[in-house]
Amino acid sequence: MPFSEGAVLLCRELVDLNRDAYLPNYVQSLATRGYVLVEGRLFRDATAPLAEALLASLELPEYAQNIIGLIGELLRRAYAGDAGVAEEFRIVTGQDFPVLLKEPPSATES
Repeated sequence: MPFSEGAVLLCRELVDLNRDAYLPNYVQSLATRGYVLVEGRLFRDATAPLAEALLASLELPEYAQNIIGLIGELLRRAYAGDAGVAEEFRIVTGQDFPVLLKEPPSATES
């Protein structure tokens, strides 16, 4: 099991025990897993952890919400790499892929 996947599983267990205390770490672990998959060009595989991170990040306290932009950019990169990410997002969340995230990533991002 990849390290980033193991981190998600461990953080998920902690969130189940104490959501308020561990939710920021859990969201960060999901975003990290998504990043690893995007960097590995596994765009559709990155969709589930990034979508879960995005939805969970909406519950974060204000001080921890700075990660939302990163999650959005990772989803944008995943979509730019494979438009099938939109369908995967719909399957995972039951919602349409956000139109704003269909815009190409900035040229300065790598």
